[in-house]
Amino acid sequence: MINLSDCKQGDVVKIVRVQGTGLLRKRLLEMGFMKGAEITIVKYAPLRDPMEITIGDAHISLRLKEASMINVEK
Repeated sequence: MINLSDCKQGDVVKIVRVQGTGLLRKRLLEMGFMKGAEITIVKYAPLRDPMEITIGDAHISLRLKEASMINVEK
């Protein structure tokens, strides 16, 4: 199990757990970051923050700090 922020461009991973509490965790869950969902890492910004991912049909940009709260497996 690794953090989403540690994945490389092009990786396809599955969500194991969304950590944290409060509004950020709630917002991530509302956007579809549920256990078992499949994520593809599309690309990183030139300075590596933020990262662009796809989850379902949605393209989402996440800061690395937010991505570190999501545990995934390859």
